[in-house]
Amino acid sequence: MTRLWFLLIPLLIGTYIYALWSDWFTAAELNDGANRPFYTKELDLGEVGTIVWDIPLKRLEFAHGEAHLSLVLNIYTMLEIPLEREAVKLRVKVMIQGRHPEKQWEDRLIRDWYYNTDEPFSPAGEGLSVTWGFGRLEYGLAGAKVIPGEELRISMKVQVPDGLLMTGYPRLRLGFGPTINYSPFLRSVLRNIGCFLSLAGLAWLSFQVLRSQKHIETEAAWGKACGLHAANPGLQIFSGEIAVIGIPIRNDTWHNSVLGCLTQVTQLGP
Repeated sequence: MTRLWFLLIPLLIGTYIYALWSDWFTAAELNDGANRPFYTKELDLGEVGTIVWDIPLKRLEFAHGEAHLSLVLNIYTMLEIPLEREAVKLRVKVMIQGRHPEKQWEDRLIRDWYYNTDEPFSPAGEGLSVTWGFGRLEYGLAGAKVIPGEELRISMKVQVPDGLLMTGYPRLRLGFGPTINYSPFLRSVLRNIGCFLSLAGLAWLSFQVLRSQKHIETEAAWGKACGLHAANPGLQIFSGEIAVIGIPIRNDTWHNSVLGCLTQVTQLGP
């Protein structure tokens, strides 16, 4: 078991040092969709057309699972604030696709009891969320299935424009739920506690090396003592201790080879 730890501890310490050197922890925090959702630049909803938003694989490296697409507006700059979807003139059709590098695009739009339409401002999308607060108005649009190793493309076709929403500087927002590969708690454990575990592992390895060195020196000393007693039968042995080159060593800590030597010395005694 000790040999296994001698192999694992350096490997784990090396992995931890490499993660620090490569800045993996910071990259994971910056790519955490739960803490930092993705946003587009300001959209043009005043004209008919298709808005395409490509999210490269590098930005999605640490995120997977169900993502939520929404339209976000600044309440403080809007001339009017339509808090109900029925009051919004805008009509759009949403398409979400994903693909692995060098492969074809595949549909990644979630369709279930909640996301039951790809036209979020139609009567079928009345059940989608509308939230406001902290100076922001947000309309839920669609759900996206994000698969590890895939880039994402979100297309929103503006069928009926709405110039009023342009006063709120509209942007698309892609946020993630709790299904993230590396949670903040786990990263904190890996970064902070990993440092202390590495130090503890180094201390344990140092202790084992010193302990092994002490055993080697003890065995060498006892080998010399056995030879010394054979040459000088008058070597003194007394209550549980024996003087080896002037250094008393407790016989209750000797291993089998040392006990065997003690037996030999005792038998050769005067």
